[in-house]
Amino acid sequence: MFRTRLWAAIGATVIVAASLAVGGMDRAHEAPRVRLHGGSAWLASSKTGQLTLLDGASAEVAARVEVAPPGTPIQAAQQGPTGYSLNKSDGSVVRVDGATQFPSAPAKLSASDIFPTPEVMYSFDGGRGLLTPVELDTLNPLGEPFSLASKVFPEGAIVDGSGRLWILDRATGDLTWFTPSGGQTRTAASTADRTRLTVTDGRPALLDLARRTAELLDPEDGSVQESIRADLRPDDEVALSGSAQQQRILISVASRGLLMVCSFGASCADPIPLGTGKADLGAAIEIGDHAIVPDYSSGQVWIVDLRSMSVVTSRQLFDRPLRFELLTRDGMVFYNDPDSDQAGVLDLNGDVRAVSKYKADSGPAQLALDGPSTTRQPPSTPNRPRSGPTGAVPPVSGRGDPEPAPPAAAPLVDIVIKPRDRALVGEELELTAVAPVPVGLTGARWTFGDGTETTGLTVRHAWANPGVFQVQLFAMTDMGPAQVATATVTVERAETVPRITGLTITPKDPKTGKPVRFSARVTGPRPDRWEWTITGTQGRVIDSTKREFQYTFTTPGTYTVTLAVTAGGERAERSQQLKVERATCQWRVEKIKAPDGEEATSTQVNGTDSKGNYSGTAAVGIMEKMMVVLWTDGEPRIAHEFAFAWVADENSAGTVLVNGNDPQTGRSGVFLLARGHTGNGTVTHLRAPDGYQAEKAVALNDRGDALGSGQRTNDGHGVTLLWPVGGEPIVIDTPVGAGADLDDDGTVLLHNSDNGSAHLWRSGAVIPLSGNGSFESGVIRAGKILRWEKLESLAGRSFLYSRPDAPRLIENGGTAEAMNANGLIVGRMSTQIGPPAVWRDTAFLAELPLPDGVTEIADGSFVVGDDDVIYGTATGYGPVKWTCS
Repeated sequence: MFRTRLWAAIGATVIVAASLAVGGMDRAHEAPRVRLHGGSAWLASSKTGQLTLLDGASAEVAARVEVAPPGTPIQAAQQGPTGYSLNKSDGSVVRVDGATQFPSAPAKLSASDIFPTPEVMYSFDGGRGLLTPVELDTLNPLGEPFSLASKVFPEGAIVDGSGRLWILDRATGDLTWFTPSGGQTRTAASTADRTRLTVTDGRPALLDLARRTAELLDPEDGSVQESIRADLRPDDEVALSGSAQQQRILISVASRGLLMVCSFGASCADPIPLGTGKADLGAAIEIGDHAIVPDYSSGQVWIVDLRSMSVVTSRQLFDRPLRFELLTRDGMVFYNDPDSDQAGVLDLNGDVRAVSKYKADSGPAQLALDGPSTTRQPPSTPNRPRSGPTGAVPPVSGRGDPEPAPPAAAPLVDIVIKPRDRALVGEELELTAVAPVPVGLTGARWTFGDGTETTGLTVRHAWANPGVFQVQLFAMTDMGPAQVATATVTVERAETVPRITGLTITPKDPKTGKPVRFSARVTGPRPDRWEWTITGTQGRVIDSTKREFQYTFTTPGTYTVTLAVTAGGERAERSQQLKVERATCQWRVEKIKAPDGEEATSTQVNGTDSKGNYSGTAAVGIMEKMMVVLWTDGEPRIAHEFAFAWVADENSAGTVLVNGNDPQTGRSGVFLLARGHTGNGTVTHLRAPDGYQAEKAVALNDRGDALGSGQRTNDGHGVTLLWPVGGEPIVIDTPVGAGADLDDDGTVLLHNSDNGSAHLWRSGAVIPLSGNGSFESGVIRAGKILRWEKLESLAGRSFLYSRPDAPRLIENGGTAEAMNANGLIVGRMSTQIGPPAVWRDTAFLAELPLPDGVTEIADGSFVVGDDDVIYGTATGYGPVKWTCS
């Protein structure tokens, strides 16, 4: 559900990304207002109370600016060339001008976190739960603060490519995004407490650990544009980041010492091991097709080549465990310890150029560089501590340098361009000559790259033709010779009507069952409206009014994609044909090995971890003995942790849900068997609440919630039991039906066997599904519901629900009995007794082959993993599995 919410009405549990506070909002696609020498970063130095400007090219300190009393914990943020310092003791903020390097007077904002964006800075007061937009230059509040009634956590707020601030409510899963004028909210956007937020290619993205999905969002309305599967475990500890230039996310899996790279429009690559196991990994940063992953437990970083998906090297930055800062600016990678003098620049080949931000033994005294002063103070600011006398040059050394290197000289003149360094033909820009060091400017002459020139310290200029122009400034100073600075201005043609220069369809060779992304290149004025239409031989397939969208074709054929955009009453249209081919692979069937001494015909598979391991049940006689079987890499073993038991389900962590008797305790009921594939497993008894008795296990989801049936002990009244992971059991007592299946977000599918109706139970709310009839119990997975209906004469038909009120008929589906999170469905073709077959979404894919001599698959025996491997029981033959390659 989506709705617009006024700022004053927002109540959220805020998760704030630490990387934003450290590295600022710098991204390559932002249009800087000031031309600054590239590859420089403002770093915090709490011991001296300074922001340190580190030049990446030379790995030398370019300036130190006093922003707080020595010993004050400070936090640095950056927007373009301008630095901001947050005093963590009193919540004040100091702005350090990127051109002059002068600090402002402290603004008393009572901030616990700050978020600079290209338009405003957001100041968050965690103690009072107030979010205040403030001016970037003056730090003056823009109106009254807005109540968030929230607590700040160390991750979960990002700024997208358009400057919107996105905040994830960890308590509810709500997602809210802000502009200076207000906010919007998408309720229940993710699983509460199990979701991470990042930005990739300027767009927000969510990683839902409970559902094991990554979602790329539309920055305009927060809707899901694309979703991919991430092979994570429910108990994984992760840190999330995104690529600045590509639509992919980087997942640091600390609990297993892995880096996962997931690309939207494709899939997740195989995890890359970093070391030998668990480590305190932080969020990776990406630069030049490389990922740099911090390891706080060892004070080192891992450098990974994202083209070969392999580790290049690791480098020790600190000689102790430390949660250091790692950030990138203008193609440079910086690291920093705010609480010591240690910082530096890291090259992608692993070279480390260490820098001392100040003399480590200097104590709290303020330090300055020799030569023209680069320690900045506000002019004539009363009661502000002044710096001490200039001292020796601090140790600023590169790798292997025996002596400290002199500091980089600050430029004597620079150019400030407002409002940006891009313009339309005929649009005026303001250009100002500034002196980053305290010298007097006595005059300036400008050339604009178009054959014109003028004089003055501040000038305005408009270009008559489009192009890329080099602006040159020749400034006269009171220090002698003229100083030169240059800047680049890009001028575009001022079009009065929109033009669609091309449609972009990804991938270029789409297949059925695979998502296809549609976007366009549009020039001229910004469109007011986007209208996409896809038509096929049967007519209109889908419409969309989004700037970009995705669609999954279920039927092969030739389609026409049409986009119309409207801007200021002018309309442009463009069409393109698209051929969609059926995704093909060859399904193969193979027999599953039975445990030694057991009959294959009495063995079946009931669950899988989707990683090649699976579990099931072996029976002896007619219920004389039931045994849990665990197949690890295809080899079976009997789980002697139980005396008499059978399997109900298995999740991606390899935990098995069991009905049975525990020989150690003599108890019977519902159990979890964990780590059984790696040796003797750990058995946990799922107890029913007081006054109830558990009867049967039903389903287990990937985050570890379990579903079962039970009864009231005093009268035998039947109920559904839900065991949330880490929580107390919940009794679901409703006349609409009993628990039939469980989704990864905790949603329960309820089925009424008397009338065939179905409902969803979600956090206490009951939602009906449309359609009554002779329906079987059904399946729920990744938010979709699968049901099939018995008709007369053994006929059948199947439906897939993307919403409770929107069932879609599955093509030639007699039964639909199992489904995975990727939308792969297995059942029977045409009738209730038809041959086994597979579908993707509602589109038929293939009939499944049977082993020689086999004519039938047992009813209700299908299992399908998220790795698209299917299991079933062949009558008179035993368990089999199907794979497609």
